[in-house]
Amino acid sequence: MENNNNGGFGFMAGFDEFSCFHISDFQVGDAIIVNTLEGKLRALVSGVIAKTATISFRFRGGEGSCHLNDVCFLSDSERGWLGNA
Repeated sequence: MENNNNGGFGFMAGFDEFSCFHISDFQVGDAIIVNTLEGKLRALVSGVIAKTATISFRFRGGEGSCHLNDVCFLSDSERGWLGNA
């Protein structure tokens, strides 16, 4: 049996549900796309809380946060990322 510390979600601690991303992959300034109820949102990482797999971000409309599972794209910092939305 797998021993994990992620609230019993059934996937390895620190990884998203599909094991595409690990929380340590995220750095301040990285470009991300977040799945929201309104659609996909371009953002820049402003903070990472590893213990809860929470990612804080800035986007054209303000600031927000999401769980690691809500991220569908990750890249190093890209000039003009928010302006290209």
